[in-house]
Amino acid sequence: MALAQVIHQGPYLWFSVPRLAPGADHTWTLRPAPDPLWGLGLVATVHATEGIDGPTGVERRLRVASITSIATRLDEFLMQVTVRNVGANPVFMYGMWLSFIRIP
Repeated sequence: MALAQVIHQGPYLWFSVPRLAPGADHTWTLRPAPDPLWGLGLVATVHATEGIDGPTGVERRLRVASITSIATRLDEFLMQVTVRNVGANPVFMYGMWLSFIRIP
């Protein structure tokens, strides 16, 4: 019995002014995606960070809204991860971690 290979990457940091508003999405496009995609699983997690000078004093909630696999007309393989602010407060900065899982 062979064990799955797990590769962790991150954190990938995102920050912006203006902030990510409640209900807004931010999409990452990962290219090229690991090849081949067949037999490869992707897990993405996101976490709001503290403010630059310390705690923000407000609750922030983020969700990975979707993970999409794309094969272009030229057979370029891409992965897209969409992050959504599902909280009531804007988010200035967050980190995303990726775990790729290959089943032999």
